[in-house]
Amino acid sequence: MRVFRYGALRSRAALYLPVTDHSWGITHGVTLDSVTEAIRHVAAAGARIGAVLVVSPTYYGVCSDIRGIARACHEAGAALIVDEAHGAHFKFHSALPETALEAGADIVVQSTHKVLGSMTQSAMLHIGLGNAEHGNAEQGDAEDGAAKHGDAKSVHGNAGAASPASVPATSLPAPAAAPSPRVSPRDIARALQLLQSSSPSYLLLASLDATVGHISLPSFCSSLARALRLASRLRSSLQSLGLRVLSPGAETDVSSPSHGSGSFAGFDPLRVAVSVREMGMTGYDVDDVLLREHSVVGELPSLHGIMFAVSTGTTDRDVDRVVAAFAAIVRERGVGERVGGGYGEEEDDELGLGYLSLPSSLTSSKTAPLAPLLPPRDAFFSPSEVVPAGQAVGRCSADMLCPYPPGIPVLLPGEVVTAEALGLLERVLSLGGSVSGLPSDSLEEIRVIVRPD
Repeated sequence: MRVFRYGALRSRAALYLPVTDHSWGITHGVTLDSVTEAIRHVAAAGARIGAVLVVSPTYYGVCSDIRGIARACHEAGAALIVDEAHGAHFKFHSALPETALEAGADIVVQSTHKVLGSMTQSAMLHIGLGNAEHGNAEQGDAEDGAAKHGDAKSVHGNAGAASPASVPATSLPAPAAAPSPRVSPRDIARALQLLQSSSPSYLLLASLDATVGHISLPSFCSSLARALRLASRLRSSLQSLGLRVLSPGAETDVSSPSHGSGSFAGFDPLRVAVSVREMGMTGYDVDDVLLREHSVVGELPSLHGIMFAVSTGTTDRDVDRVVAAFAAIVRERGVGERVGGGYGEEEDDELGLGYLSLPSSLTSSKTAPLAPLLPPRDAFFSPSEVVPAGQAVGRCSADMLCPYPPGIPVLLPGEVVTAEALGLLERVLSLGGSVSGLPSDSLEEIRVIVRPD
């Protein structure tokens, strides 16, 4: 969500490229076709794209075709920024997807704390060295407070709310090779100084250094291999119960601004997402049963499913408990075509709302999101008022309304409030989810932009 909020600091327009999987009610990776079409659309308007930001992998482990997207961006003179928050471990096992750095990204941000075990809020920002087609440097040892990772020189630090990194410009070591021609390490350091705290957390910085030391040990790769075996056993055991588990070969129903391939270009097998609607339940229902009756904690419950993130700390006993819990639920509820769930096709289509806005020329009729009335910055700084939800339809949203899980905005500042969007938000709330950005805890009121006189 911080990426969207950053738009409020920028005066330039942004294009959003949603890829919605209607079968699972989730979004996948941005496709190469979508990026290529967006570049053509902007060029036809006499403008130029300065940067493309892609989230890969998604929380569910789905990766985009970063190598192809990087090539398309670079041919257009645009930098590629990859939010690889959940992929910091990719470098350390051949069964995992290619890293964004290896694929040619110019800037990669990794949440080291999410997978590699550093303290919460700590992260690393990597700057690519040249293009992927020109080869990559091998991973080296940590030195001078900067970790070499793939083909990048890394800046790591406190990535808290006020401090994306805590390394001053004067402390950046000179890279061993020329950085990407589209990115200046010094400019990045200067930009960080606009946002970072003047009192960095050395506890967080030390945890990053400790993590670099840990992942440099042969034992870490062995632990990762063990986690992969456990994830494979969990996936196959759940499938043997008749449950649908997200994987590259699983049934999906993807629609995107361009119906090209690449939304599922890679996959992190450590993410095990389970569809629960065949049991006639929501992910919120299953999450409650798992915790209350089986002391099992899942992640990211949604209308259609729930997810489990296997890590180097996962044990055989953990897998056994998850499988036993689902076996008990299946015995009670059964598994079939939406058994007892009351899910109609209309309701499923509702979950396939095009969450983000695009020019109509970039959307298919199936996604059909509306274009924003105002750029995010204009919407954020415009006078606003709180009105009853029914009166907000057709008005311009002043807030980001985001159901959580999964943390994908349904309405962004500057977008038109629609009855369909409000219906989805109301459904999320009624089934146990939450929505951030509302003036109160209910959907009775919405903050909108004041209409000009």
